[in-house]
Amino acid sequence: MNAEEFVIKKFETNNPELVKSIEEWTDFSIRKNYDGIHIIINQNNVPNCPDENEYGVINEKGEKGNLLHWHLKKITANVVEYFSARGFKEIHTLYPKTEISPNGTFQNGNLIIAFYTKTK
Repeated sequence: MNAEEFVIKKFETNNPELVKSIEEWTDFSIRKNYDGIHIIINQNNVPNCPDENEYGVINEKGEKGNLLHWHLKKITANVVEYFSARGFKEIHTLYPKTEISPNGTFQNGNLIIAFYTKTK
């Protein structure tokens, strides 16, 4: 097993609900004829999120902050790493953004756009 396979297997094993959401957003991105996968990361597709009004220690330095914001930022970084391991060549993250979702509602959260080829 190489490093990419390890990252993919670890992510998919530990995040089955998020993998399902990524697949839904992928299919939606294809239907919308986007050049890459567009996915919003928020409490609607990330399980076990802290309450949005919960604050606490967010890092090893003892700094305090909004736990939901920190949790979603960490999950976003994990999804970017997963997309990179899957072979995406260019990945953009935009905080916060609103995007139409696969179920037809507007979702607000961390937007990831992943491309298989370089856009420039």
